[in-house]
Amino acid sequence: MKLSAIIVTAMLTGALPSCHDADLLQSESKPDADNSVSSQAPPALRTPKLLSESQNLKPPVDQCDSNTVKLSIFATNDSSFEYYNCKEDDDFYILEYLKNANKNIFIYKKLREGGYDYPKVEAVSIYKPSDETKAPIMIVLHGQYNCCYPRPSGTSYEVKIYQIIKEANRIQAVDYTHILGENNYGFDGQNDVREKITYQFKDISSIKKWLKNNY
Repeated sequence: MKLSAIIVTAMLTGALPSCHDADLLQSESKPDADNSVSSQAPPALRTPKLLSESQNLKPPVDQCDSNTVKLSIFATNDSSFEYYNCKEDDDFYILEYLKNANKNIFIYKKLREGGYDYPKVEAVSIYKPSDETKAPIMIVLHGQYNCCYPRPSGTSYEVKIYQIIKEANRIQAVDYTHILGENNYGFDGQNDVREKITYQFKDISSIKKWLKNNY
């Protein structure tokens, strides 16, 4: 199976403010009609694509709340995941960065997907495979609460998966989310006809268990 990735190499200069240190956080996501989860990783059909300079985003600090999660990727507390909950007019979004050795890598812009609540970062964690030849994985779990009947009622989830590669003293984040196929999105709750729907990847432990067998 050929795996592909989107290499995120765009760096941002300037210090980012930090807030609290934690390992598990809060979340947001996107509703998905099909919540079945395959036990096997689907074949990747995409080719690597470098993010352009125009995709780098600096947070408007006066309109954002900053948060920091310390990470131990290659050494204890050697990196941090920094994210900004931002509100501009009626637009709410999250800007996410990976920081190491005073380098800031723009990772993702999480948008509000309609629904009842704002998107949140539910959890951030590092998965280290037993095979040391494989790169560590950073897992970011988003969630967004949706309410109420006759609309679906529950939480929409989105999982982002990144390979973290270190070359000399520089790190790269490779978007590896494609390994989950369409299952990086899911909904957990009741649909519009009050049927119970479950999503397998609504916590870090279930994601790591799947990675153990498929990465």
